[in-house]
Amino acid sequence: AQECIGMKIMVNGKMSGPDIVKTRAPQATGIHTLDEFLKVSKIDKAAVAAEAASQQPKAEKKAPAEGEDQNPYCVLVCGGGNAAQVATAMFSARYSTIAVSLFADEAAKWKAALGDSEYELTLDSGKVLKSRPDDITNDPSVAAKADAIVLAVPSFAHGEYF
Repeated sequence: AQECIGMKIMVNGKMSGPDIVKTRAPQATGIHTLDEFLKVSKIDKAAVAAEAASQQPKAEKKAPAEGEDQNPYCVLVCGGGNAAQVATAMFSARYSTIAVSLFADEAAKWKAALGDSEYELTLDSGKVLKSRPDDITNDPSVAAKADAIVLAVPSFAHGEYF
């Protein structure tokens, strides 16, 4: 990557190249260790450690359990091709998910092909996800329900979804 920008910043895994002075990295100003950074920043390491030790321990958040109820967070996946179908399967394993395809009758065909079945997606780790989207539609008004929108279509098709 350094060749692409015409600069030499990293040398042997360290930020010590001749062009480091052209960056905003601490090393550009002669700071090379955490202690040097803390001193220049006027951060008292002992005071920070004492404050952290005096804080009440926070309750640990548990990792989501397998098969937990879907989160009310809603993801809208736009598209109908391979990427959209995989994204829909992955998101619907965890979140409320709606797929929308505006291409011809693709949504209706996709919905009919899935029928009452679930997706069964085998990840590269070997784990198998089973899931089902809340809906597969060609109605763009479903975007109003979404907390996040994923455009899983080629760039030439983005405009259709905007």
